[in-house]
Amino acid sequence: MLWVPDAEVDWGVKIEVPRERIGFWDRLAPNASFYSQALIYERWDNAGQAYYMVRMAVVQRNSAPDDPQPVSGFDDIAWDAFNAKLKTADPGSPETQEYLAGLDQEATQESARKSAKESEEKAHQAYLSSPQYKEDQMRQEAETCTKQVAWAKDAIARDDKIARISGYENKLVREQAAAVLVDCHDIIGRSRQASIKK
Repeated sequence: MLWVPDAEVDWGVKIEVPRERIGFWDRLAPNASFYSQALIYERWDNAGQAYYMVRMAVVQRNSAPDDPQPVSGFDDIAWDAFNAKLKTADPGSPETQEYLAGLDQEATQESARKSAKESEEKAHQAYLSSPQYKEDQMRQEAETCTKQVAWAKDAIARDDKIARISGYENKLVREQAAAVLVDCHDIIGRSRQASIKK
């Protein structure tokens, strides 16, 4: 892959080469221009993490019709231009080793997080299929029903007070309360039986 910023021509990044470093004949070309080309290669470390290696090339173009020609001796200027936009480090340097070690550590941590999540999901699925889950569900339903039974009894007691004064009972309230008492009686009973069997 050739690294070419959007703002530059397709030959690469234009670089300024000091006049004293240009050969005699090239100085005579009034339109001589130099461009750096970073050839980027994707590589993988031992842990399978991707990183990139870069090789630098410099081309020279003397006039409009001419095709750029490779030249040597200006790699330092090309690397300066490249490093101004993207950070690089020499292969085997402490910076490179630290970077690759960081990638490996990140991959190890991500793998550990993934394994932990998978283990947690498996444990949760096992719990949902276990007798313990059914018992816990029954216990929660019984606890909810205990609160609902208290509400139903309070509703009937309140309607009794109103009926003593008005002479009328609220049929809807009593039917709803009675349904709660009957349903919850069964649920609480099954929960108690399960606890006794356990």
